[in-house]
Amino acid sequence: MQAPIIESTLTQLTPELRAQLAQMGLELPAEEAAPREVAPPPAAPAPTVSAADRLASLLATRSQGAGLLGAIDMDQVETRDFRLLPLETDIEAQIVSREVGKSKSGNDQMVIDLKVTFPTEYAGVSLRDYVLLDPHDPRRSWKFKSLCEACTTEIEGEEVPLLYNGRYIGDAAGEAFLGNVISFQVEHSEWDNKTYNKVKGGYKEGWQSPGLN
Repeated sequence: MQAPIIESTLTQLTPELRAQLAQMGLELPAEEAAPREVAPPPAAPAPTVSAADRLASLLATRSQGAGLLGAIDMDQVETRDFRLLPLETDIEAQIVSREVGKSKSGNDQMVIDLKVTFPTEYAGVSLRDYVLLDPHDPRRSWKFKSLCEACTTEIEGEEVPLLYNGRYIGDAAGEAFLGNVISFQVEHSEWDNKTYNKVKGGYKEGWQSPGLN
C-alpha cells in the first residue's frame, strides 16, 4: 500500500539524486513534467476617446461646478445689437416688448423695446424708449398720442387705430402695441462716455418692412 507514496516521492527527486540512484541500478519512475504556465488572457483594449469628447466632458463638468453662473442656458439668451443708427433717416422698428410702470422720478410711463426692421442693413438693432403717461396734464403725453396713432389693433377682424375719439382703446397692459411696426428718427445721446440711439420726437405709422424676415 506504500508503493504509490514511494513512487510519488521518487518522482519529486532532484536531478542529481536521480542520477546517483540510476547508477545504482534503481529503476526510477518517469520525472513529472513541470506544470505549464498558462498565460493570462489578453486585457481588453481601453476604449478610444477622441480629444473632442474629452474636451466636451471637461467643459460639461466645469459648467456643472459653476453654480448660478453655469446654470444659465446661453442658447436662450438673445444677443442684442446696439449699433448707432443713421441720423436724419426714417427708421422703422417693431415693438417687441412693453411695460407700464413708474419712472425713477415717480412718473407713470410705458417702456417699449424696439427692434429695427429698416433700413435693412441695420435690421436687428435694439433700442428702448420711455413714453410718458400723464392723465392729469394730457399735453405731456404727446409721445403716447403719436404712438397710439401709429399703431393698430384687430377688433372683430378689422385693423383699427389704437386712438379713437381721443382715447386709447387697447388693453391696460399695453399688449395691443406688440408687433406693430412704427417709424421714427433718432438722435445720438452721450451717457457714461458712451453714445446711444435715442428716439427723436414722436412716432408715425410704419410698414411691414422685411428686415426681420
